[in-house]
Amino acid sequence: MTLSTWFVMISMVLNMTHAAANTKPIPVKVGYGEFPPIFVNTDQGPSGFWVDLVILINTSQSDYHFVFEPITPKRRTTVLEKKQVDIIANESPGFDWDEKLVNFTIPIYSITDHFVALKEVAKNQAYFSDLRKKRIRCMLGYHYNFEKEYQKTNRPLLIETTSNHYGNLQAVLDRRTEIAVVSDIYLPTFFHDHPEAKEKLLISSKVDGRYKMAFVVPKNDPKVDFKKLNSYLLKFKENGELQKLRSQYHLQKP
Repeated sequence: MTLSTWFVMISMVLNMTHAAANTKPIPVKVGYGEFPPIFVNTDQGPSGFWVDLVILINTSQSDYHFVFEPITPKRRTTVLEKKQVDIIANESPGFDWDEKLVNFTIPIYSITDHFVALKEVAKNQAYFSDLRKKRIRCMLGYHYNFEKEYQKTNRPLLIETTSNHYGNLQAVLDRRTEIAVVSDIYLPTFFHDHPEAKEKLLISSKVDGRYKMAFVVPKNDPKVDFKKLNSYLLKFKENGELQKLRSQYHLQKP
């Protein structure tokens, strides 16, 4: 091999190395809606479980850089279809997504929705057996099974939708509503901030739904490779990082 050939080869290697070093990760917008304690808006930006998970993903690879984009739960399918965000966190196949259009990553944790009432009013669990004529507070844009069940029987319900988990439970305590539908992952946060409320509220043994939560990724022209995203999560599952995060936020395994 001639000296000139060596120079050409070395030059090519250096150019490839330089190009690789200057390749910027692809930005990926992650849609999210506030959901304490896993998503909390602060003056410094969002915080919580999903933020910690995305930081873990960003620091473990260089293909993508994930950033958060606030969305409202009611518009989540629309913003994904219009590519205003690239993926959405904290979603489940049980939330009426069309699985012909989207993929879900491996499940990351599970949640359960319960009915909550004032003990003084409800007395016992039988109170939750018939929801008719009871004022019920739910979160706007969220998925609830009991609504569908009662719609099938043409039995009307007195439902008020809001955008505040805390306000729904406080409305029960203040007797402004009779029932709030609340996720089990929010209840510890509320009782930590308001320990006196724990003895005043009755949580139903009956559940409205159990869901396995994940990232949802569009199938049509996705910004992020679905298999790669799944591989990152599988790695954290295998090395214990995912369970460590779940434990930190008192989340259940899927």
